[in-house]
Amino acid sequence: MGVTVTKPQNVVSPNGNSLALYKNPNNGGYYTKDIYGKIEKFYPQGFGYDSTDVPFKVNATKDDSLQYDSVSDIIEISFTGGAGDFTLFLPLASDFPYRILRIVNDQTVNASNKILITAINGETIDGLSAYTVNKAYNGIQVWSDGTQWIVIQAKG
Repeated sequence: MGVTVTKPQNVVSPNGNSLALYKNPNNGGYYTKDIYGKIEKFYPQGFGYDSTDVPFKVNATKDDSLQYDSVSDIIEISFTGGAGDFTLFLPLASDFPYRILRIVNDQTVNASNKILITAINGETIDGLSAYTVNKAYNGIQVWSDGTQWIVIQAKG
């Protein structure tokens, strides 16, 4: 399997080992090796370093929820139900260290139709269990440090 090193080149794993990030040109996936050459983790194409640029579309309805598990880095949400909350559960930050997700919505989201972006299993988003989107044409971008999600960009 031929590989090439790609960005970022100096990564530290959650257990403290120095890592290099490699890309498999055959399937577009990434993997990391520790300093001894042992493969530590495999990441599918589009996990945050190589966006698929094809949004994962969600038709949100009140009092419903979705556990997000797509490889797409962009989540586009439209609210199609009556007034209420929709909960989007993010994947575990610990399963996707260094992944970036963009969550955007259209004009259908407002103070009556909220999107609750929620961390799972005790993880957090900026130290909180959830982040609320309640305005039209809004969005956030979050990044996983391997233990939590951090909001790195938000449109207010």
